Amino acid sequence: MDQNFIKLLRCPRTNQALIRVSDNELTSQDGAHSYRVIDGIYHLLPNDEECSDNLPDNVAKTISQQRELVKSFYDDFGWETNEQGHYKDSASFVDDRGTSYEYTRRCMRNVSNYLPHNGAYILDAASGAIPHEEYMKYHEHFNKRICVDFSIRALQEARLKLGDRGEYVLGDLTNMPFKDGTVDALICNHAVYHVPSDLQATAFEELARVVAPGGRSVIVYTWPDSLFERGFGKILRMFGIRSGIEQKKADRPPLYVHPHDRNWFKSKPWKFRYSIRCWRLVGNAWMQRYLPDNGLGRLIVKFMLLFQAMFPSFAGKIGRFPMIIISK
Repeated sequence: MDQNFIKLLRCPRTNQALIRVSDNELTSQDGAHSYRVIDGIYHLLPNDEECSDNLPDNVAKTISQQRELVKSFYDDFGWETNEQGHYKDSASFVDDRGTSYEYTRRCMRNVSNYLPHNGAYILDAASGAIPHEEYMKYHEHFNKRICVDFSIRALQEARLKLGDRGEYVLGDLTNMPFKDGTVDALICNHAVYHVPSDLQATAFEELARVVAPGGRSVIVYTWPDSLFERGFGKILRMFGIRSGIEQKKADRPPLYVHPHDRNWFKSKPWKFRYSIRCWRLVGNAWMQRYLPDNGLGRLIVKFMLLFQAMFPSFAGKIGRFPMIIISK
């Protein structure tokens, strides 16, 4: 265990510092709570009852069910690979046709432009299995990448990619086991809208809390509706432009998803400063419906990339996937 890394941690039950007692065990400062370190993964995930102590029983039960849907989806399905060697999560949600996927890859790479270019630690909140090559670029200016997820399968896969360049924590986005202001940067890709809706504000606050002054959090979220999708889709329909591919029903287990709209986000009395930028203007379902995999499709993608670059804030508000940039 890296003693410098342990200094960043706190007990998710008491918020006290954690102390190493052996090569595979940590305890809270008062000795009341013990946590295991198994195969290099810090098990710092409190149970559902502890996460929901202050909630009415019916709400706590619903939240527990929502959490379990997400956890079982990724442990039992999402981070398994299919016959082509691709993660089933990506195969289910990502339009991997050439034109569409190149657009997505460009958007993934753009995240790096909003991250600091030096630091000791970058925290990857809900890291998953780090399923895309572009995601590996996010830690290149940092000494270590901390992967936090509540799927053990995700962390095992992430460790295969990062090895000693990473630290691996089984933890909860709504109760991060880190002291205030301990990491230089944070990324969180497509995760907060899988958090139970009643706890998403807590997740945003936690993702801001753990970043040090001068650092930055980049959180990729989704809006439930996109003015750009509706408007641009209408224009393409007027000209008879469609992808030409058959829409297939997804064959996957249920997964909890609840995106809040921009009015919800604006209404919150956040304790942090933030700005909104565009990650991607359209979703995969839109691309499968309207984006042909040919020269015309590449022209449409060039237009969307130019629009995002010229009007990043406006595009983040009317597009499908915003980036919430939290500056400390």
